[in-house]
Amino acid sequence: MAVREVKGAHLGKLITVRGIVTRVSEVKPLLLVNAYTCDVCGSETFQEVSNKQFTPVQDCANMDECKKNGIHGTLHMQTRACRFAPFQEAKIQEMVIQSHFEWPFILTRRNLVLDGSSPRWPHPSIDDNSPTR
Repeated sequence: MAVREVKGAHLGKLITVRGIVTRVSEVKPLLLVNAYTCDVCGSETFQEVSNKQFTPVQDCANMDECKKNGIHGTLHMQTRACRFAPFQEAKIQEMVIQSHFEWPFILTRRNLVLDGSSPRWPHPSIDDNSPTR
């Protein structure tokens, strides 16, 4: 499939796209579950994170200690108990042979978000079958 043919219906699905990878970011950790520890009662609180941006939990919700006694314990993030997944961003551009042969050549570009087992596979390169070589 050409880069130009990728549409909204393909989001979240595994597809094969033929193009040139022009830029790849470093593999970074993507936070999936955030863990906190209360400074008063020592209980652990877990927060599932579904986006890149999230609002951290501020107050302890432990019913046995903090809520029962009316104490507002402060939560501190514990990175050792958090759960992360590998995450990477890449940019792909369609090849000249896939574009419409009209002047000026406007090549379609897309941003890719790679997570799970897919990071570390793309490398910026030039296709061996490209007519520019």
